[in-house]
Order: sequence, then structure tokens, then C-alpha cells
Amino acid sequence: MTVPEQVNTIVLHHSATSNVAGELALSLGAPVFTVHTKRFPDGTANVRLPTEVRGKNVILVADTRPDSAIIKLLLLQAALQRGGAARIDTVIPYYAYARQDRRACKEDQPVAAEVFAQLIGQTTNRVGVVEPHNQSFMGCFGESAVSASPIREIAEHLESFGVGFVLAPDEGALPRAKEVAEILGVPFDHLDKKRVSPTEVRIVPKELKVQGLRVAVLDDMISGGDTTAAAITELKRQGADRVVAACVHGLFLGDALDKLRVAGCNRVVATNTVAVVPYGKVSCVPAIVRALQEGQK
Repeated sequence: MTVPEQVNTIVLHHSATSNVAGELALSLGAPVFTVHTKRFPDGTANVRLPTEVRGKNVILVADTRPDSAIIKLLLLQAALQRGGAARIDTVIPYYAYARQDRRACKEDQPVAAEVFAQLIGQTTNRVGVVEPHNQSFMGCFGESAVSASPIREIAEHLESFGVGFVLAPDEGALPRAKEVAEILGVPFDHLDKKRVSPTEVRIVPKELKVQGLRVAVLDDMISGGDTTAAAITELKRQGADRVVAACVHGLFLGDALDKLRVAGCNRVVATNTVAVVPYGKVSCVPAIVRALQEGQK
């Protein structure tokens, strides 16, 4: 398919990121195309651009899991360069290797967050990542890399739930909880946790003034659900009325949702970076648009 000459910006995406790409294209008034991918008999990947890109500004909405998705991403960026794209902006709704940063990796392990960031950043003009867990590796994507925070949108959703208190399940989540609490004009706090095993988390006892309140437990992601479930259990023990588990990236691996339910969770809210309806209630696209626009200033 050929894009009319008067169209300057187009959006490309993997099928796994179609919901974000479609909404982003609509927001920007740009056409959107799905990238063609296939595998050769020997298992190697082959990608093909679905439209002419010469002279166009291309926004590539990319998936990074499983590992093979990163190979496709790198090949796509190379194809866009070879095809003569005027500019390439790579948008990553969920950067799957974000947790493998310097704080998490031992000396005999690669810092995977940095390794893949460097590779991705080499063949694009700019990378935008939605809630990258922390900022320590963002520079590896390149000097112009930007992070997109949908905290504002999450806060607006929590306001409709009548949240009167925001809790960070651990100290690392405190800055996000504070930001949401300030938007809502409600108190906030955090818990300290001790991970006993890969599947068991213990909360250090702490008095929280949550009696009769609707409380939001907020983190950047919910993966196995152990940390959030432990926080919910503590909130219910201290008399919280209703509890909503909120996050940017709703992975909900294994029986995570069951853990939240058993702990007493009344509602689960995530953005659409990973989760879909009914849990991906909050769109990350406004945050992406803000980040891309602010990065051009």
C-alpha cells in the first residue's frame, strides 16, 4: 500500500501492540499499518514493511516480549532506515527487560536492560518507553530517549472509584503513589516488605490510617501478584473499606489475579500497555503523545 505524499507521519506496529498503535494513530491523525512477519523453514525471522516509507516520519510501536520480538524490532528499524524513512520514533509500551537493571543483576550476569536498550537505540532517532521501572538505563537508548508516565490518567480513574488513600506496596513504588495522592488530594504511605521466597512476601507491620477508607495500592507493574496481595491483606486487616489494585503494566502472571482476589481486592486497574479488557481500563496513549511532543521542544 502506498501512502499519499501529503501524509508526513505513519504508524507501524506488531500485532501484539495493535490496540496502542491504533489509538495512537487516531490521536495523531496518521494512518496505521501492521508489519508483515514470517519465519523461514530454518526458524529465522523475516519482516517486510507494509508500505512505502521514504521521506516519512515513522512511529514504530514495538513489542519486546518474547525475546524474538526484539529481533523483529531490530530488523524493522533496519528496514525503515534502508527504506529511506526521514525519521524513526520507536515507542515501547512495555519494555520487558526493564527489571534486569544494575540493581537486580549480579556481577556474573549481564545487565539486560542496558544491553537491549543500546541495540534498539542504535537504529532509531528516538525511543519512548512507557513507565520504564526506573530511569537508570534510559540513557542507553540514546540522549533523546523519553519516558511516558500515565500516572495522571490512572489518578483520574481512581478518583472515580472514590479513593481516599494511596499506598505504595514497597519503598520503590513510593514516588508514583505520592504523585497520584497529590493529584487526588489524599494521604499516602508505603510499606516495607521482606521477600521470603520467590513466591512469598512478608509485610513489616506498620500502622496505616485507613479505617473505613477506599484505598488504592499502586505499583508500576503487577507480575506474580505477591507483593500487592500482601499489601491488600494488611490493608484489610487494618479496616480498609474497599481496595483497588492499580498499576501501569498488568502482567498478571500465573494465578496473580486469584491471589489479589483472595487477599480481598475489590477492583483491578491497569493501563493497556500489556493488559486488555477488562483490566486494561486506562489508556497509555495520552502519556505517549505528551512524551513525544515534549521531547521535541
